[in-house]
Amino acid sequence: MRLFVALPLDETMRDALCRAMEDLRAAGVRGRFSHRENLHLTLAFLGETPRLAQACRAVAGVEAPAFDLRLETFGLFRRQEGSILWAGLTPSAPLLALQRQVAGRLLKDEIDRRLVDGDPFDRQVLQRRLEGYTYKEIASQLDRRPKDVDNALQRIRHKIDGLFD
Repeated sequence: MRLFVALPLDETMRDALCRAMEDLRAAGVRGRFSHRENLHLTLAFLGETPRLAQACRAVAGVEAPAFDLRLETFGLFRRQEGSILWAGLTPSAPLLALQRQVAGRLLKDEIDRRLVDGDPFDRQVLQRRLEGYTYKEIASQLDRRPKDVDNALQRIRHKIDGLFD
């Protein structure tokens, strides 16, 4: 299933986008035009994944103040099977903060998922490292050698490899 996190658009924005699509069609622009009811603002694209329930849990409780959306530009995602028209919005601090909050929760969920089957020691090491402790401090707290801490962090890096590319 192709998943993304999105906001619905109000009727005024949908009207503006539908007018723009009609103008583009009239001008001979070819592409796949969305139906009015499918118009939305994508905050995060997750791609093909069966993890709907996990994604919903990850973003549950995200809150943001109301903000205005302003159309700024249009473009095409060119694909072999047909281009997709997109509309770009004027960036705003509240919109960017909401997008960062959503992306941060999804990233944390993905890191947790990749580590869930891991060694409990690895999770303890990661938690302490994220709290700012040094390798030696973590080793002392967990009654292990600093090399054990280094090995755990290498395993963690391997598990989450590719998330930040």
